[in-house]
Amino acid sequence: METKKLQSFKDLNVWQKSSDLAALIYKITERFPRSELYGLTNQMRRAVISIGSNIAEGFKRNHKKEKLQFYNIAYGSAAELESQIEISCKLNFLDNQDYKNLIAVVTEIGKMLDGLIKSQNRKFPKSYILNPIFFLIFLYSISYILTPSPTKAAVLYLMPQSQTIYQGDTFIVEVRINTDEEEINAVQIHLMFPPYLLEPVDIIKGNSILTLWAEEPKIQQGKISFVGGIPQGFKGEGSLIKISFSGKEIGKEDIAFGEDSKVLLNDGKGTPAKLSFREGSYEITEKPKELPVISSGTHPDQNKWYKFTTLHLHWDLIEGAEYSYLLGRDPISEPDETPDRPKGELIWMGDMEYDLEKEGDGIYYFSLRQKLSGRDWSKDISRFRVIIDTAPPEEFEPQIGQDPTVFGGKYFLSFAAQDKTSGVDRYEVAETPRILSRFIKNEKWKTAESPYLLEDQQLRSKISVKAIDKAGNEIIAEMVPSYKINWKDIVISLLILTGIGVIWWIIKKKVESRK
Repeated sequence: METKKLQSFKDLNVWQKSSDLAALIYKITERFPRSELYGLTNQMRRAVISIGSNIAEGFKRNHKKEKLQFYNIAYGSAAELESQIEISCKLNFLDNQDYKNLIAVVTEIGKMLDGLIKSQNRKFPKSYILNPIFFLIFLYSISYILTPSPTKAAVLYLMPQSQTIYQGDTFIVEVRINTDEEEINAVQIHLMFPPYLLEPVDIIKGNSILTLWAEEPKIQQGKISFVGGIPQGFKGEGSLIKISFSGKEIGKEDIAFGEDSKVLLNDGKGTPAKLSFREGSYEITEKPKELPVISSGTHPDQNKWYKFTTLHLHWDLIEGAEYSYLLGRDPISEPDETPDRPKGELIWMGDMEYDLEKEGDGIYYFSLRQKLSGRDWSKDISRFRVIIDTAPPEEFEPQIGQDPTVFGGKYFLSFAAQDKTSGVDRYEVAETPRILSRFIKNEKWKTAESPYLLEDQQLRSKISVKAIDKAGNEIIAEMVPSYKINWKDIVISLLILTGIGVIWWIIKKKVESRK
């Protein structure tokens, strides 16, 4: 245990270890295949940088809720990195020694973060701390929480687990899982919600641990269901999906998991994991009349993903009023009761501008508290959500298939791309005749789903597949299928070459005749 006073996040042992781990990850991933530059290499580097960055951010925050938010993000990034290390080992990108070293360090960091988070949640009366006997017990408990408790069951839970929302506003609920040291490879989720109170607006699959969707999220009356898998297996804590709800009516109800929800172990047998559930409680209340209304000229729709990072916010000022505000990733954070003044990148009170490029993609919440002249600070909080995704989907490889049970044995195209933030919104496919592909720049794109029946069953066209995320970022995968040359191809090629030769000969004769 450190005895010196912490002056900086650099004094934290957990940050020092995460910094050393980042250097090690960068060094080791240099040896990964170049094909993984935008795959595992990029994902592992982003995850390990996220650990140290969020520890530093949390240390600098003054409010406990904010600290916990960033420490939890760091904890999640550590779990994500651990999963990626396991996958890298299975793909033989890591030798046995590198694998052991990385797992040992990331496991230790996870334990330290777990202890850091739990210590932030503990509250002790000052008189207890001054009691020598209690102090010894306290020291023992701190050492105990740094050691993971025995595993019992995987946990499906919602985040946040409780929230108050104004009628007509939208909020996001994240469906998460903690596998409790078990390795899983599939989930079947049924989520029950009160349809008279809440209305699903959007479903976000970005940043999900699920890489295959056997059944896409489906909204029915009071129920959201989906089936997804992780072929490589997953162990730890991670996100399944996020759901944006709108508060329809005033009231308070729970969102709960159906008892028929299942999680399967990655044991080759499809064994159901022992499972427990944590439901969420949400209250819809009437919006106070004097509550400031926040708007944005750059990101006007709180349910729409945007790919630009300069955020402008506005609310109408009331004469003599004071304001306290906060921009962060915690949906339930509350500004303190100390008046704020614009500084740095902010323009002036009531009209503010933030550059979120360095903060990274994701979901942000601007929270505002108001104090009218002659009154106490309001307990009601105005909030505005901004969702940003600047990165395109990850690289992917379409595959051509042929199966008697699919499209009657005709050639088809299968494809699946991943997008870590907003999720893939749609796919488009273009087939361009190979001989014209060098000259045609504007392909004719068609909206498509996998599997896609190819129009050119002779496989003589260049095939392009475009994956577009919800913010409009896109990536294109191209392939030129191989096919057998037959006598017709040879004849056509000879005729084309003969035609070109005749045209060249005629032009040459005309030029000579003019001389």
